[in-house]
Amino acid sequence: MTAHETSPPRPSDGSTAAPAAALSGLLAADRPLTWVIAGDSVAQGARWTAGERDYAQHLEERVRYELARYADAFTRTAVSGWRTGDVAGTLDRVTRPEPDIVSLGIGLNDTKLGPAHLADFDRGLRDVVARLRSAGALVLLHLPNPVRPQAPPELIGPLPEYVAAMRAVGRDTGCVVVDHYTPWTGAGDGWAPAAWMGDPIHPNGRGHKVMAGTLLRTLGLWDDASECCALTVAAGLPDGPGGPDSPGGSDGPGDAGGSDGPGDSGGPSAAEGSGAPTA
Repeated sequence: MTAHETSPPRPSDGSTAAPAAALSGLLAADRPLTWVIAGDSVAQGARWTAGERDYAQHLEERVRYELARYADAFTRTAVSGWRTGDVAGTLDRVTRPEPDIVSLGIGLNDTKLGPAHLADFDRGLRDVVARLRSAGALVLLHLPNPVRPQAPPELIGPLPEYVAAMRAVGRDTGCVVVDHYTPWTGAGDGWAPAAWMGDPIHPNGRGHKVMAGTLLRTLGLWDDASECCALTVAAGLPDGPGGPDSPGGSDGPGDAGGSDGPGDSGGPSAAEGSGAPTA
């Protein structure tokens, strides 16, 4: 398969117009804003970026340097392996800085619990968003990236249902919905493009650039003249030994079945009994 270049996908969800207008109003205000990045390993920018910037860091550079909002503060509370219930149980960590904007990337680890957990997930996510909004925050709700065919079956099967539920929550609760799922499946023939992935579940540095592009477009912060927006990625690269589609998606020496880091035991949020990587 021949490599080709593609610009970062444009957002596909038109339901974000009014909340995005609210963000424009915040950015027009002559005061520093507080941003909190909450969620799971993708929101954390953990491990699989191989030292490259993750999407939240690209956003911060665009906002604090290129837009000259030097006094804006970015705080990260995301934790690898977390589910919505983990965020709900520690929401004081998110609200303590009195955020104006909360970027919430969650859902992949919840999905592993299967269709039987979907109703609880829906209720829990709605509760988290309601509490964040009650605290005065505008919520950016990220729909998860799709995965590769080598991901655990318990993640692959229910993922479209969870994404649909998240989209509905975002629409119903006035979130800015950042849709990574739709353009990624379009670019990867129904799967995440291999060239954008660090293992079958997690985006690599290139994938985070794509996510940043979608995020910046959704927020109305895209500018073709911006260095942060000069994000092109190679798609359709052939899978090679040791690449994202190799068995287990191993990242190198010491990787044990895609664990989240040295000494990581998975904790209470690890996928039960699957031995699968957590997000």
